[in-house]
Amino acid sequence: YSASSPFSVIYITGSSSESNDIIDNTLTGRIKPTIYFILDGTNIARNNNISNNIIISTDYRGIHLTRVVNSTIKGNTLETGSSAFNINTNSTNNMIENNVFNSSGGDAIKLWASTTQNNNFTNNTLMSSPSMSDLNIIKAGSHGNYFINQLINNYSIAGSGSKLYFKNSDYGEIRFLEA
Repeated sequence: YSASSPFSVIYITGSSSESNDIIDNTLTGRIKPTIYFILDGTNIARNNNISNNIIISTDYRGIHLTRVVNSTIKGNTLETGSSAFNINTNSTNNMIENNVFNSSGGDAIKLWASTTQNNNFTNNTLMSSPSMSDLNIIKAGSHGNYFINQLINNYSIAGSGSKLYFKNSDYGEIRFLEA
């Protein structure tokens, strides 16, 4: 499937949502995130699969997840003008692996909230704007996020007290900023 929009191409909002499959697409957006999950209040999007997509967002974010849990984001290529992969409030226990996050004007990965916890980032390729970060954690308290075999050239981590884990399968693990 191929789609283009000046706004979000895939926009999931409102009430709870389960088992959305977004697979093998070429998606181009501009003003809003190309794939945008933003659930309201206590609603949660569970068990989603966003895999093997080419996502181009000339002016904004590639993927933005809010209140998304137990989901897989795998094998995607994101080319964006702003932050490529964004994960926000109450997004937990997600597997983010083997993606290419390339941002010409922002961060490659941005974690927005202290309730963004227990996510697993493995073997992603990160490219950010020279003045931005491959990994940008906006709020302290973002506990339990794992970065496995993940080359991170530059990063920004706000505050103190976040429990983050960086692991190289060949050399060991570092537990970072453990309170």
